[in-house]
Amino acid sequence: MKFTVSREAKDLHKRSLVVDLHVDSLYVARYTGIDLTKRHRNPLPYAPLMFHADIPRLIEGGIKAVGWGLVVNPMTTAERRMKSVWRYVYRFRELIRRSGGKLYHILSPQDLRVEDEKVGAFLGIEGAHALGNRLELVETYYRWGVRYLTLTHFSSNKAAHPAQGWGYWRKENGLTEFGRAVISECKRLGMIVDLAHINKKGFMQAVKLIDGPFIVSHSGAKAICNKKRLIDDEQLKAVADSGGVVGIIFATYWTGGKLFETVDALINQIDYIAKKFGVEHVCLGSDMDGTCWAYVKGINGVDDYPLITEMLLRRGYSADNIQKILGLNFKRVYEEVWNRADKNAKSKGPAFDIKSEVTDEVAG
Repeated sequence: MKFTVSREAKDLHKRSLVVDLHVDSLYVARYTGIDLTKRHRNPLPYAPLMFHADIPRLIEGGIKAVGWGLVVNPMTTAERRMKSVWRYVYRFRELIRRSGGKLYHILSPQDLRVEDEKVGAFLGIEGAHALGNRLELVETYYRWGVRYLTLTHFSSNKAAHPAQGWGYWRKENGLTEFGRAVISECKRLGMIVDLAHINKKGFMQAVKLIDGPFIVSHSGAKAICNKKRLIDDEQLKAVADSGGVVGIIFATYWTGGKLFETVDALINQIDYIAKKFGVEHVCLGSDMDGTCWAYVKGINGVDDYPLITEMLLRRGYSADNIQKILGLNFKRVYEEVWNRADKNAKSKGPAFDIKSEVTDEVAG
């Protein structure tokens, strides 16, 4: 199937705030050594696993803001996990420096903007195991420039348990006392809470504690694709009632349930949530570079994102609603989380000189 993008879609996409809540390029760059300031290509059919995003292609695809996930090994020591986060942040700042002004760090909602030939990035830690059992690291990571925290990844930790992965069978177990404290600390600081990956009991408990908007950075509707780590209608209603958003994952296994799906499977997910729970509660959360086996046909990398705008136009969405889905929904959530945070906590700002907290050799 050949996909074409109309001039109308291209123009709308170009003037929109396009946000992808979750892309794992920093993880791929760390372990493969690729330079994200340069264009890369996945040579395999249907572009599996990685090499989906870099700064040139983010700009070409019209993405104005990308959430870069920081993936930390849960099987190592708590100290090494903290050092792993530090290395990510250090290398991210080096990447900004080497980008020649094309990449910048998003630290507040005011940094979400439409600007030609530039892309902003906000950092999100994938899993509270990066905290060990040290609550103070929430503030430390916030000062290092991290802006959202996913409570679990594919393993249980001191805060909560996953919907899929190691420990998923602990379905009767929800948030721990530490998990509750982590959410309270996130609220104080203005750190966005991400409920992707968490089991349902923990999800519903977290919703009550957050008592406001949150994100589910890369997930989808279980009613469309019945997989463990997607969320059901009760959870989707909780997202909508809170004012939050769900970022739709692009990986075919979770988007439509088959190994090979077209971009229509992605639009079906958006359609379901928009029509049943409100267009204000759905956005993009691709999980590009997330080592998934296959992504929807038509989107082999972030440079193909104008096709999403085209497909939404074909489904009859208005320009205003398309812009909400592409990025304005997330901006609204971030603004509310920011405005609800403790003003004294926010006034501390990011601590860019962090060498006193971790030894110099960690950056190596």
